[in-house]
Formats: sequence, structure tokens, C-alpha cells
Amino acid sequence: FQNALCTVSTSHEEGFGMVLPESLSCGTPVVATKSGGVADIVKHGKNGFLVDYDENQISSSILQICREKSLRESFSICGRRHVEESFSIDVIGTKILTEYKKYLGKNAIKDI
Repeated sequence: FQNALCTVSTSHEEGFGMVLPESLSCGTPVVATKSGGVADIVKHGKNGFLVDYDENQISSSILQICREKSLRESFSICGRRHVEESFSIDVIGTKILTEYKKYLGKNAIKDI
């Protein structure tokens, strides 16, 4: 990913997946079609482009990233930051722990 100008994902349906966060964590912008969990990862105009499943939108977005170095650099910085702030082990671990505590609090068996 570190040597790529961008990563492209053109899925009709996509769960969360790891390819896009891995790309962003390496500072590589993303062009992805609007599907499933992709919108949680790619922030349109911030770290890449979210486009319709349309070859003209996909190709023009790829060309824009390739041609505009300053845009690519901005997407790179924002993409890395987004992954660190949203998907790091500390952030995800804290969210999981919070959910477990909520669940256990609601479902704890009281001593008789």
C-alpha cells in the first residue's frame, strides 16, 4: 500500500473489511463505491472518494488523486489519522469493554 497512489474498491456489497483501513493506515488514499461498511472507513473528500458504482465517477476520482499531489497528501494525512482515531486497538478495545460492561450490568445475576 505504501507505494500505491491509491487503493480502489469497486464492490457492490462490502462489509467492514480490512483492506481499506490497512490502505489508509499506510497513508494511501481510497476510491471506493458506496456499499455496506465502506462509509465507516472512507470519508468522502477527507481521506478518499466514495462514489456510485459508475465507471466515470470511479475513473475520474482515480485520475484526480493521481494528478493532484496536494490532494493525495491531504488524503494521506487524514486517512492515517482517521484509522488511528477510529480503529486502533485502544479505541476498539475500549468500545468492546464498554459493551461487555453494559451487557454484564444488565444481565448480572444478583446474589440471593
